[in-house]
Amino acid sequence: MKDNIIASEAFSSGRKSFFLDFKLARNKSNYMRITNLVKYEDGSTKKARIYIWQEDFELWISAFASLFHSAAHASDKEVTVLDLFNQGKQKKESGIKSWDPEKRPREKFLESGPGEMTLAELVAMLIGSGTADANAIELGEKILASVDNDLSKLSELSHTELAKFKGMGLAKSSAILSALELGKRAFSIKGLLRRKSA
Repeated sequence: MKDNIIASEAFSSGRKSFFLDFKLARNKSNYMRITNLVKYEDGSTKKARIYIWQEDFELWISAFASLFHSAAHASDKEVTVLDLFNQGKQKKESGIKSWDPEKRPREKFLESGPGEMTLAELVAMLIGSGTADANAIELGEKILASVDNDLSKLSELSHTELAKFKGMGLAKSSAILSALELGKRAFSIKGLLRRKSA
């Protein structure tokens, strides 16, 4: 089965053509394929390709942003592209990663166990990361507040309803809904075992 193209763009300048394809791989992850095609005067062509996987998009965007910023401030010799990129990284790490380890959801889960976790912390573990405006716990709190902290109501939400929250996509909503489904099934099995033993 060939990889599926989700969206494509193409543009040319002189003898150079560029093709950008946003694709869905066989393992269901997304990636971008950038193709550069050069036509020479003798009729020959040369093609080069680069592949960027979805988990690296943010890194590439940050790198390009730093590069352009550095170019715009080329007269400031003390600031390098690497400096600007690292500054951006430090800003991003002002969320949960910057907290004391014992306060971070995963570390708290391992140290104290699930019983000590708030609902928002448990949801944060499922969604993994938040946005620039809200960390994973704050995003979890917003989602839970929308259903009055009722897990039954949360389990009835659809992917589309969860995706209305900024920072939530198919992968994160699937993690929440699948965890709730596991909980339902575990509860059903316990109830069935109790009835059989009675």
